[in-house]
Amino acid sequence: MLRASKLYKGSVSRAFTAAQRHASTTTNPEIKKKGSIGGKLLGLTVVTAAGYGGAVYYATTDKAFHDMFVAHVPGGKESVQFLQDLKINDELENYQKRTATLKKQAEELSTKAVDYSNQAREAAVGAYQYANDTYQKLTGEKELPKLPSLSSSTTAAPVEEVVKEEKQQSKSTHKKIDIQSGKASISTDKKDAEPIVEAVIEKPPPIIVKNVKTNNTIVRELSTLLSELATILNDQGLAASGRKVMQEAEEQLELLNTRYRDLDAEQAAVLNALVLLQQKSKNVEASLENYRKEASQVLQSSHVETARRVGAKQAELEKEFEETRAEMKKTFATLLTKELGSQKNQLDNERSQALLRQSEEMRRQFIREVKYLVEKERASRLGKLEMIDARFKALEQQSLTNAANLDRSRQSHLMRVTFGALHDVITRVHKASFVDELEAFKNSAKYNELLQTVLDTIPREVAEEGVESMGDLTTRFESVVDEVRRVALVPEDGGFGAHIISMILSHLMFRKEGLVEGDDVEAILARSGYHLKNGDLEDAARELNQLKGWPKRLAQDWIVAARRHLEVKQVLEIAETQTILNSLLEA
Repeated sequence: MLRASKLYKGSVSRAFTAAQRHASTTTNPEIKKKGSIGGKLLGLTVVTAAGYGGAVYYATTDKAFHDMFVAHVPGGKESVQFLQDLKINDELENYQKRTATLKKQAEELSTKAVDYSNQAREAAVGAYQYANDTYQKLTGEKELPKLPSLSSSTTAAPVEEVVKEEKQQSKSTHKKIDIQSGKASISTDKKDAEPIVEAVIEKPPPIIVKNVKTNNTIVRELSTLLSELATILNDQGLAASGRKVMQEAEEQLELLNTRYRDLDAEQAAVLNALVLLQQKSKNVEASLENYRKEASQVLQSSHVETARRVGAKQAELEKEFEETRAEMKKTFATLLTKELGSQKNQLDNERSQALLRQSEEMRRQFIREVKYLVEKERASRLGKLEMIDARFKALEQQSLTNAANLDRSRQSHLMRVTFGALHDVITRVHKASFVDELEAFKNSAKYNELLQTVLDTIPREVAEEGVESMGDLTTRFESVVDEVRRVALVPEDGGFGAHIISMILSHLMFRKEGLVEGDDVEAILARSGYHLKNGDLEDAARELNQLKGWPKRLAQDWIVAARRHLEVKQVLEIAETQTILNSLLEA
């Protein structure tokens, strides 16, 4: 719904801008017409959508408003949850992007470190090769000392060992040169060597190599190697020919030292960047862990709240069930007591009637015996007169019995007639007074104490005003529901502004249908409407009686009318049962 409102506001703003542009470019401005109903509805829709969106956003920041908004506004819970999910997704995407960026920086820094290491190795190998070439040129050796491999499979030998091996080889094969006071004598250790040649040679100035100050082992070893080479050249008298080469080697060594210092500085910067990257990754992990803990706490609290609500609802239903069961038990006990009393009275009447019949039969038998004896003894007319007298008495008794039966039949017929009239008046489409019909039925059932007690429960004012029929209650329920929805969000102490806001928001609330769960106004109205459609007025009134505040005040008249209808209906059912029972007894 939030996306739809945003899109709708965007389209409305574009349409409004286009309309203003068109109005500004027209040459003949027309007189503005009054806003139509469509424009008003459009403006109202825009304001409502903006208000709803602002309410959703405010619900994410205020806890109290969040609870009220989720409980009473339709779709509020889904909208707030959707907005919170969007915020969480944005935070997760930012964390993922930061992690990916840090990982990419770490890979780049590690690649740079590997490149710097390879460049340092290549520079060291080049410097070493340059030193060996210089040594070959100056000493005239044919076989060059092998440079130790720098591959990862073998271990490079130190530069000092290579220099020592070269010195040993040169000592075993070089010619001895002695320089003393301007004379040079050259001799050899070999047997087949040529004769010694002595010549006068001027001694050149010695080669002086500066000591390079560095912390790098390779540069330090190369500097030592150059110093030893300069010493060898000075000792061999080759200082003049090797001076330029040694100067170039010294310059190359200075450049190599400078390059190593730069590489060390860059390596230190890379290491610092790696340390910072590790700290950032730890911070990101800590943030993710905090977010996971917060999400777990929110889920746990929601589970606890749901369990609490389910338990409260279960306890409420159990309490209501126990109360209903106790009430039904009490009602059944009362009905059973009354029924047992009526059965007892009936049995007493039957027993008394049986005793009367038995006494009458005994009297008749006695009379017959007396007659027999009298007739037997006298055999005269006196016996016949007595017999005639007895017959007349029997006829008289039979006449009284028939009269009593006819009176009871008339009374039962009168009860059925008056009950039918009362039932017709009460069950009319529109309510009408049934005072006369009720009094007539009371008079017809004046010997029935149960009916008198039940009929006395109907108040005089109810009989005068009448009760509404099921159709009238259903029709009136629709208007009552509309009025209740308008004040559904008004607090008990709400003022005029609260009524206006509730009336506006009531048009935006989604109406629920069927047996939905919940204690909000919409759920109660949905359950009441469902029971009323199924003809269960008692459950509908019970559900509507759960309302509170202004909604219950507006629905109170309908609840009273429904209660009166149910009370009168129960009285009619009891009266009908008693009428049928009397008819069966008479039969």
